Amino acid sequence: MKAFFQKHGMSSAFILLFVLIFVFGGMYSRYMTNQIAVHAENNNVAEITHLEYNFDLATFIESPYIAEITYGDNFSQVILYIGQSFQINGIVSGIEPSSDELVAIQLLLTQEAGKYYNDASFVSYTPSSRTLVVQTNGFHGLITVTLDFSSDFSGVTYYNVVSHETYYEEHNYTGGAVPAVENYYMNGFIAGNINLDAVAGASYGTSPAMQGLVELLTLFQDAQTGGN
Repeated sequence: MKAFFQKHGMSSAFILLFVLIFVFGGMYSRYMTNQIAVHAENNNVAEITHLEYNFDLATFIESPYIAEITYGDNFSQVILYIGQSFQINGIVSGIEPSSDELVAIQLLLTQEAGKYYNDASFVSYTPSSRTLVVQTNGFHGLITVTLDFSSDFSGVTYYNVVSHETYYEEHNYTGGAVPAVENYYMNGFIAGNINLDAVAGASYGTSPAMQGLVELLTLFQDAQTGGN
């Protein structure tokens, strides 16, 4: 037995040394990885301090949101144009972030997008006719509304709804055929009555979709008329 350990002692020592290196090396590697992550987070900290719709007629289709961001060790501030998918589209004002800081800010926006996302969105705008196209997600798919505003945006001179909703999933709907419910909400918006109740018997998603769309249209119109 003694001869065996004398013969194999060196091999056992190497094996033990290898195991120790593997174990402690792995622990050190994980520690360093964590420290690097903490350092990166501390140096690229970012916070959305304010986010709102962008109603500037020249930029709101491409960038429907504007976000105020505080970032970095010095708590710098920048205001950014934000796209429908919450991608950064440009800088409105403030201190321009570095490329690494922009990456951190974009990651934050992507992570937080769900908190701000609205099914209702802008599709297109034609300045010459003041024609706005908006859409929202109903129960059976997209509901698209095209409307023309008056010269001062105080009224709507025309609108059209394209919808694939159905109103027969409950048995007490007594109104007209599609898009009667969508027209009900649009007529309410035009008349200034924007707090309309859900329509009984329509698809479960139709009323909330149109309520969200009317809310967006109201904010847009108020922005163009100064709230009047």
